Amino acid sequence: MKERVLFTVSLILSSMFCSVHSMAASLVFTSNLPDILIAPEKPNLSRLAGFVSELRQDSDGEVLFIHGGDSLFPNALSNYDSGAHMIDVLNHMQVSLFAVNQREFANGIDQLTLRSSEASFPMVLSNLLDKRTNEPVEGTFPHYLLDAGDVSFGFITILDDSINLTYLQGEVSVLNVVDSIQQLDKTLREEGADKVILITENDVIKKLDDSAYEPLDLVLVAKEGDDYIDTRSTPIKVFSGGHDGDLAVIDFKDKHAQASGRIESYRDNQESQSVDQTVQRYIDRLNIILEYELGVLASPLNSLRENIRTKEAAIGNLFADSMRDYAKTELAVINSGSIRGYREYPVGQILKRSHINRELPFGDHIHTIEVNADEILAMMENSLSKVDVLSGRFLQISGFNVSYDLSRQPFDRVLEINVAGKPLEERHYTLSLSGYLLKGGDEYEMFKDKSESYTLKETRLLWTIVSDYIERQENVNVALDGRLEDLTPE
Repeated sequence: MKERVLFTVSLILSSMFCSVHSMAASLVFTSNLPDILIAPEKPNLSRLAGFVSELRQDSDGEVLFIHGGDSLFPNALSNYDSGAHMIDVLNHMQVSLFAVNQREFANGIDQLTLRSSEASFPMVLSNLLDKRTNEPVEGTFPHYLLDAGDVSFGFITILDDSINLTYLQGEVSVLNVVDSIQQLDKTLREEGADKVILITENDVIKKLDDSAYEPLDLVLVAKEGDDYIDTRSTPIKVFSGGHDGDLAVIDFKDKHAQASGRIESYRDNQESQSVDQTVQRYIDRLNIILEYELGVLASPLNSLRENIRTKEAAIGNLFADSMRDYAKTELAVINSGSIRGYREYPVGQILKRSHINRELPFGDHIHTIEVNADEILAMMENSLSKVDVLSGRFLQISGFNVSYDLSRQPFDRVLEINVAGKPLEERHYTLSLSGYLLKGGDEYEMFKDKSESYTLKETRLLWTIVSDYIERQENVNVALDGRLEDLTPE
């Protein structure tokens, strides 16, 4: 009789233990993963998918894969299909929910709407309204509920108002961040959410006090760089993203428990066969074009962020000179934020089309306008206004020389501008630039109302123009010639 009682108690305890663990839920979170051209031995998308699949198999509870966005652009194929291939890859990765971030708007609102119709997962965006309709961006959800075990998770995605200066140039209304958080938290809890989770970007985090997040249960921050978890505040903040092989896993013991998180690596995980095959199909289409050899470097190039966003850079000279040569203009500029390779090229490096495509992944075209002396000055003052924060608005230039002093106040830093060795004259100059700048991106307001002096709309993509320019050089020897002269006192 005693043995039967012990056996019965054992079964009850075992049942209770399994019940508790059946309520457990885990979230896998990462972001900023736009590149499919990553070597098999590196932490690529296939290995990430393998990690998620393995975790789902081994976990006692359900696992949700939460993607923080910034991944439809920029990459080699998005130049051609506006991110459709990445949606296909993410579908095969079995993403549970995708937070729309700033780079998703690189080709405009309507292309994002088209991508949302191809996705097998919800795309969430909470605080933007399309000014054409005064409604949320078509195809996105302002909030979303997902159940995992016995836990109901509510998700919201908040973007910084800089979206109207970077990708959309005033095309959306950005709702107040704090009000949006409070209102959507209330809405989701009324709809049954046990946990409300904010997905956002680092620019939002920098601007808000911790009190703004008090109603929430977790904050997920999409960012490139080191992954980490900030436990100093409530709720905890989890920062994750980039092709570095790390991601965040956040566990909830049950619907009443607080979140606990950890950073894990997927560098050595077995690749998902399904995702690998999907990615490889797209890579095969690109390789014929991208593996073409253009030339050999006779001088080094450097596209690291701290180099191209603070001073004259040889690679910036190369790109700006290519634009001016193609458009046959007097001047040319390229914003350093459009240069995204972030690497060094030694002497003797064989440059391929794939290198240039990685450096210029946004798929922009060249436009030509006329500008006067005041507009050139305003342009360069804006370029130099935020060098201290490595702003992508910093211009690499061709056809003129600028000397400046960064110790002076922003918008009073230009000392002198010369074209062909002469000070600016009271006339119009022809200028080639990207469509992004022509629309007023990075606060280049002096261009917004400009009409093109002649159109280059049928031209090829900028990266192909640069590739052709390089191929015509016997040796790729790009020197620093003092076109951007920093005279800041030491």
